[in-house]
Order: sequence, then structure tokens, then C-alpha cells
Amino acid sequence: MKNFLFTITIVSTILLASCGGKGVFPGYDEADNGTCFKLIVEGTGKVTADTGGVMFLKINLLFHNYITNTDSILQNINEQAKTMSLPFPVRKCAFKGDFLDMFMRLHTGDSATFFVRLDSLKANYDGMFSFPPRFDTMKYIGFTVKVDSLYSRSKYSDLNKAAEKKQIEMMLAMQKEEASSISKYIIDNKITVKPTADGIYYIETLKGKGENITEGKNVKVMYTGKFTDGNVFDSNMKPGGQPLEFLVGEHTMIPGMEKAVVMMKKGGKGTVIIPSSLAYGNGGGQMKPYATLIFDIEVVDVTAPEPKMPEPKMQIQQGN
Repeated sequence: MKNFLFTITIVSTILLASCGGKGVFPGYDEADNGTCFKLIVEGTGKVTADTGGVMFLKINLLFHNYITNTDSILQNINEQAKTMSLPFPVRKCAFKGDFLDMFMRLHTGDSATFFVRLDSLKANYDGMFSFPPRFDTMKYIGFTVKVDSLYSRSKYSDLNKAAEKKQIEMMLAMQKEEASSISKYIIDNKITVKPTADGIYYIETLKGKGENITEGKNVKVMYTGKFTDGNVFDSNMKPGGQPLEFLVGEHTMIPGMEKAVVMMKKGGKGTVIIPSSLAYGNGGGQMKPYATLIFDIEVVDVTAPEPKMPEPKMQIQQGN
């Protein structure tokens, strides 16, 4: 909301004496809140928005030439927001004649232009209507608005609940699908190892040597990550590839990767099947929701972390 208000650069004009007649805005009517407005198109909607509802709008910023009595578009807010119809949550008006007051008088399909006093906006929207010094003479903000659609608070709440329910059902279905895909992968690839308590399958292909990898150790690994369908999403096992280095226990990796390396030793190789609960869960980046990840891993080095240098103590000099 704040960004939207801030981006609406606005209309420079003189102090309004009256809306119509010989006033600054001939052809405009004056609403009961004192705002000058002009209804351009009357839509077919029967209801208006209320506080807590949502309107989908097209909004232009206008400059009003009070000499020629013409309005010119200074800025298309929808183009700036890169949306054909701007979703606008309706909240309580800050003062009589607020632009929100005018928004809530419009119906679906209505188009209107209106002007709001800048001093009132500055007084009620702290810091939201601050402009460079060259705009110091501005007295009014002009809006031209078309209402594409609107939803009352109760209707919007119902839509949100329905959408949330659908989202939950979809996520639960994906979770079931993941369990089935893991089982199918295990069977198709004739994997006989048992999973760990948290669902990781580790298939050792080359036993490493040396001490066990524990929390606090620095490890370097070569890896290839892929999905259960065999598509590779990341790998450093290619010409010029550098080992991935991380400190076990710092949680800079997905949990499944850290849990995998502690089952290995330096020089060891293996394949690990990581369920989404220990990877990216319901999605992140290029990962689809509830994606099982498979990593071919080689531990190329294991070292103790470099000791941290003690911080120098502050020397307090005593006066003579």
C-alpha cells in the first residue's frame, strides 16, 4: 500500500474554489465529502466494496490543466505494476474525502475521475505523500479509476478459504504422490538397504577410509543431484568443477545432505535418496513441491575447521 501511494506522482493545480461552474474543475460534481469527481462510465455493478474487501482496478495519474480544463495522463499505475488489473485491498478511510472514500463509492464497471486535497493526504498518511521541492505548489492529487471487479469482505474471505482448502488438498495429494514415487524408485532400482528413521536411503558404492565425519568437520564433496525421473538439476562432476565445501552442523546445506555425509568417510562414494521433508519441502527455487532428491556423492576431503582467532580485549587506560 505504501509503495502504491508513493508511486502516485500527482496533479499540480491551484486551490479549488468550487468544482463546477467557474471553479477550477468545470464539469465536475462535488461529492458530499467535498471531493470533486466526474463519473465517466456507469457500470452494471450493484454493490460497492467495503473495508476488508478487495477491488481490481485500472488507475491512471492525471494532470489537470485548469486553463483549458483538460486532464492529461502522467502515469499509468498498472503499467508500472505490470498488471492488467491492480488488486487493491480496501481499508478504513483516514479522513472525509480520502481517495479510499471515493473508491468505495464505485461499482464494478464504473470509471471516474476525482481530485483529493494533498494537504489532507499529507496530514493523514505520514511520509507517504512527500515529494521533491518542485512539487511544493501542488494542492490536489488526481485519480482516474476503472473498477474491473470487486469483492466484499465476506466474499473475499470465502474465496480465500476456498483457495486455501484447495491448496491444502493439492499439497496432501503431492505428499501421497511422493511416497508412491519413492517406493516405485526403490523397487525399479532393486534397492535393498533400509531407510534411516527419518526416511533417507544411503547406498554405499565405495567405502571410505579415515575417521567418521561428525558435526563441526569441514567437508569437500563432489556431487550430482537429480530427480527420481533421472533429470539432473545440479552437478559439479564436470570438467573444471570444484568441490562443494561446507561445515557440517552449520546448516548451510539441506538437512538431507548433512545427514548423508555423516554416514560417509573421506574417499567414500555413495548414492543418497532424500525425501522432500529433508530437502526443499513444499517447494523452493527450481524445485517443485515435495520433490524427492537423489545425490551421487564423493567425499574428497575432511578437515577440522580452522581455529577462530580470539577477539582482542579492549584495553582500558587509567588516568594518572
